[in-house]
Amino acid sequence: MEITWNRVALNARQLKQQGITHESSVVMVSSKDNTQIGDITRFALQSLGSPMVEVNVSSESNAENAVGMRNLLSEVLTASDFIVDCTEGILSTLLGYDALNETGTQVLVYDNLDWVLATPS
Repeated sequence: MEITWNRVALNARQLKQQGITHESSVVMVSSKDNTQIGDITRFALQSLGSPMVEVNVSSESNAENAVGMRNLLSEVLTASDFIVDCTEGILSTLLGYDALNETGTQVLVYDNLDWVLATPS
């Protein structure tokens, strides 16, 4: 996926349709494995003026690091209105959908066409 301003505008429009505004607090979860959608999403959220925190997770975490990452993510995620997951599933694997649903935060995932609400698989 090439990064163009048209793609950024399209993603911004899709995120806005899901309810993200300049007043929404957003945590964007990214990974080094999927940088293009992360870059596009970062620009899209910035264009919406949303207060955003970016958390980078790794797919290669050992058990010791996973516990620390889970604790950090749980704290950050419960303090936000939206989670924008750019990790292609690493976030749900790390925390589990039950933990994500308990936060009361809306989790948006990219399905290769649009941003949609995450649902347990």
